[in-house]
Amino acid sequence: MSETTPNPNAGRIVNCDRCAVRCRIAATSNDQARLLKHAKDRGFCPNCAITAWLRRFIESPHMKAALACNPSGEKPPECFRLPHLQEQIGRVLAAGQADLPAEALDWDEIIANWDLPFPGQIEPLFP
Repeated sequence: MSETTPNPNAGRIVNCDRCAVRCRIAATSNDQARLLKHAKDRGFCPNCAITAWLRRFIESPHMKAALACNPSGEKPPECFRLPHLQEQIGRVLAAGQADLPAEALDWDEIIANWDLPFPGQIEPLFP
């Protein structure tokens, strides 16, 4: 059973730091989340948060190798339209106890905004 921490800014409306979409600050965050925790006062919308994670993840040697032998030939971001990739990402989110449920993701929006810049530097997952 996961423990949660209440957020004193719960319910406040903020803009995503990347795409400027309006977001509501969540009431709590999962203390056990190992990836994609709810923002406490500002940050990224769900679609930009997963984009930041995916853009770092696809730089890993294993992911580069997997994408190179993709039989459909789809490359990021278009490959994220593939249902089996969406399902796998959902499983990773669940295994990491992420605050972000896979159902909250809008894959069309993620793909459309793929090339938007991020404020600051995105740190690699596998330096």
